[in-house]
Amino acid sequence: MSFPLIATIICAFWWVAEYVRSSLQQKSFYKDRDRGSSRLWDIAHFFGAIGAGVGFSRIGHLAFGQEWMPGSGVILMVGGIVFRWLSIQSLGKYFTGKVRILDGHKLVQDGIYEHVRHPAYAGTLIAYLGMGMAFSNWISLALIFLPILLAALNRIRVEEAALREAFGDEYVEYSTATNRLIPRIY
Repeated sequence: MSFPLIATIICAFWWVAEYVRSSLQQKSFYKDRDRGSSRLWDIAHFFGAIGAGVGFSRIGHLAFGQEWMPGSGVILMVGGIVFRWLSIQSLGKYFTGKVRILDGHKLVQDGIYEHVRHPAYAGTLIAYLGMGMAFSNWISLALIFLPILLAALNRIRVEEAALREAFGDEYVEYSTATNRLIPRIY
């Protein structure tokens, strides 16, 4: 079985698992603060699917890195998904598929969240970078990774505004003590 096919199968299972998890959520919330960021997230995933389709063609195929890039990409993809799911577990009941502040919401600042404010997005970005690499195709890499990067950066902006509004100084203090995605860098 080829690495692009393995990456596509992993991604399909991941998308189904995320859909099932979000479908099972029955959470009350007092204000939806998504501002359309979920729609942009969905559009980014659509481009990712196009990127995977292109990856199965020879258009944009990279001649270098054949020995290491596809396998490394699948490893990064699995690692990113695991990191995302650990982040979701750390948030527990406060994780939602949209930007929402739940009734009784508490700001989680421990575990993975002690080091970065948005580890679930970091895991997603690592996973999609890996998926793009699995195809050894520069067009696939661009279509899979860049839209999700832009959607994540937008989502982070929206989410941070909602968290500042909901938690005020507590969130401001937390955000000055941690980086967004990469500890000590960004």
